[in-house]
Amino acid sequence: MNNKFELQNLIDILSYSKKIHISIHYLTGTYQQDPALIVQPANKVHYCKFCNEAKMTKKGLALCMRNKYLSINKAMNEKCQFIGKCYLGITEIVTPVFINDSLFCIVYIGNILIEEDTEKTIRQIQYASGITHSKSHLSDLINELENISISRLDDYIKMADIISGCIHLILDANKDLFQGKRPATHINNRHWLIQQTVEYIEQFYNTDIKLTHISDLFFVNSQYLSRLFSKNMGVTFIEYIHFIRMKEAKKLLIETDNKIIEIAYKVGFNNVTYFNLVFKKNTGLTPFEFRNKHS
Repeated sequence: MNNKFELQNLIDILSYSKKIHISIHYLTGTYQQDPALIVQPANKVHYCKFCNEAKMTKKGLALCMRNKYLSINKAMNEKCQFIGKCYLGITEIVTPVFINDSLFCIVYIGNILIEEDTEKTIRQIQYASGITHSKSHLSDLINELENISISRLDDYIKMADIISGCIHLILDANKDLFQGKRPATHINNRHWLIQQTVEYIEQFYNTDIKLTHISDLFFVNSQYLSRLFSKNMGVTFIEYIHFIRMKEAKKLLIETDNKIIEIAYKVGFNNVTYFNLVFKKNTGLTPFEFRNKHS
């Protein structure tokens, strides 16, 4: 496939020097067979400073995941582009891409603050922050949003249409693949759902991410996903989260002077005693012993 049709290149060009975030939520594993459709993990999820901070509490993460589930469900049922707002009042353009009446993926362009709604959105953020975060913290990140006037929203809708059109071009160039003649559910011996799950964990390991959050986004049974994960990865969902957290914790213990309690919270534990237990189980050493050994 010619580079001009590579989806990641297009995303990079369209988002260059902007604060928007573009993500592609695939609902089938066939995309993995064509390199032109592969995008970076950060472009498969809502991954930007504001959204990441919103997910840092249990309540905030649950609300964010619920909003995404509802948007997927709406795209699947209504089969047309729409503009919505999350519980914090941030605007997002949602564009479903269908193949033969089957939902292939959804293009999201988000992290948008409508200028005319700024005061209302700030009040909404402050109200929601009182429930999920410290009252000021999310408001401090308002400058991380793409602030545009309502008259410019059409420009961003056109971006979504361009991305959707690019995906259709790639699909049309590989009709045999995407009409089910060469089904693709695995890549590198890993089921596509597990690849998606791993990428969610690696992006959000420091939050209260749960298996049900991910299974809901792909409309699969959580017990099925749990068994599939263990079969493909050789460890449970929780064990893999701990593996990623321990990997990051070891790095912080070696490279920083952060207190152990700070590191525990930074990698996703809200209880330092439990962090110490998991760390020793994984390394044979306490965090203090590990730091001294590598100092």
